[in-house]
Amino acid sequence: MLGNNDHLIKVIEATRFRNEDVVGYVGGNAATLAVKVDKGSLEGRDFSSAVIKSADFTSVILRNVNFREANLAD
Repeated sequence: MLGNNDHLIKVIEATRFRNEDVVGYVGGNAATLAVKVDKGSLEGRDFSSAVIKSADFTSVILRNVNFREANLAD
């Protein structure tokens, strides 16, 4: 099952429209883990209004990812 990040993507999606104080760094941690396994795992995804704090997107493929109104703060 290595490379299947569906469960991590669902964690990120679950932070959409949620309060930053409630979800904290969960979305950012899930995103970082997902891209460590597969650098293209977020490609084409809709993460609008998600809380993805402090994710490490170094050398990651983010083509067609929708981060509109997402919280990407450090």
